Amino acid sequence: MAGTGQNAPGAGQQGQAPQQAGGAGNAGAAPQPQVPLALLEQLMQDMARDFTAVATAATTPRPTPRHQPKPKFQEPEPFMDVSQWKVFKRQVDFYLTGNWENYPLDRDKIRFVISYCHDGLPGEWAENYLMHEHFNLEYDLILYMTFITDMTARFEDPNKERKAHIALTALKQGKMDAGAFFQKFEILRAEAGYNDRIYDGQCIDLIEKNINSSIIEHIYLQDTIPDMYARYKEKIITIDGQIKRFQAIKA
Repeated sequence: MAGTGQNAPGAGQQGQAPQQAGGAGNAGAAPQPQVPLALLEQLMQDMARDFTAVATAATTPRPTPRHQPKPKFQEPEPFMDVSQWKVFKRQVDFYLTGNWENYPLDRDKIRFVISYCHDGLPGEWAENYLMHEHFNLEYDLILYMTFITDMTARFEDPNKERKAHIALTALKQGKMDAGAFFQKFEILRAEAGYNDRIYDGQCIDLIEKNINSSIIEHIYLQDTIPDMYARYKEKIITIDGQIKRFQAIKA
């Protein structure tokens, strides 16, 4: 009996050991972080605001784009004489470029052009063309560029370059200002086939003979004489303007 009573406290102490160990373990664990209430409320408000913005953007109708009026191009004049070819071709090019959606196929473009070849040699040519190319045209076997190339070969003046060269030689500045002179000069220059840089020397020779001698004299009195057509032209226009301003001051 006495032995049994002495062992009871020891047994109690052993039974309490796990509780003390458990208590020590809880005391050593890291504390859980606590989110401040004010920050949590701010986050919730931000989320609500973002959601409202997205919902508003999704339901707001987009503005209707402004309709840009389509530029209008004048229809070509009837092509009835060979002398009209250059103007007619330019009118056709502008009109088809501005209304390309109405003529999506090459045969549509070709028929459009032929429809303006009414009388005279152009009318006869169009009738003959339709007679011989009806099948190929019907089945879209002819390229529009090939058609225009053939038409150009038929109606373009075969002596165009020679005539343009003669006109360039005869073109004098006279009372024209230099800008007006070069507008005429460059049209003829293109028709004569002198647009390439290899013809700069020939073009300079022509303008030295045809521009008023007082302007050419000013150029030759300078240290450097331009050897490129574009620079020579620019120099002439500048000097011409300076001379006219000086004359206005003297008047």
